[in-house]
Amino acid sequence: SAGEMFTGHVLPGNPIKIWDNTFAGLGTAVAASVGYSRTMEVSKDGNDIYWCGYSNKAVYIYHSDIGTLGTYTLKDSTFGKGMQVESIGWGKGTQAGLLYMASGTNDTTNYGNPPVEPPWKQLTWYAFNTTTKQQVDSLTWNTAAYPYPLTAGSNMPRPRGHDFSVSGDTIY
Repeated sequence: SAGEMFTGHVLPGNPIKIWDNTFAGLGTAVAASVGYSRTMEVSKDGNDIYWCGYSNKAVYIYHSDIGTLGTYTLKDSTFGKGMQVESIGWGKGTQAGLLYMASGTNDTTNYGNPPVEPPWKQLTWYAFNTTTKQQVDSLTWNTAAYPYPLTAGSNMPRPRGHDFSVSGDTIY
């Protein structure tokens, strides 16, 4: 909510950096990321970073009691255990405050990742209450609407991005 931005790299071992709203560097939140990642999310107060190393099959939570003014330390590495999160984002409207995470896919031919683990299903976004870490909602990709059969390989969709309408009743 302060207009600050966080950036990370796809490849593991790189820093998670913090920037102000003019793109001036504010420092390093995490010295070396863990796992291959395509996304992350930050709480509105800046106290929690949700690092989604999809190869970790978990979301790592880094916490600072005073947000970007403090030091971030690993608080949890079991959130979303068994998922390959490549898309994460805060709900809007009636879904505000919920953190939606994509479970991943069972396509092992392109990336060599093991399948999504039960109880999670592939191509599904799960909403979590971040205080209780309880799953409270889910949305599943309508694979029956595809004009071609979904098989592992080049035409298998990957849940790599999403966003909600302002009212929260539509997801893109």
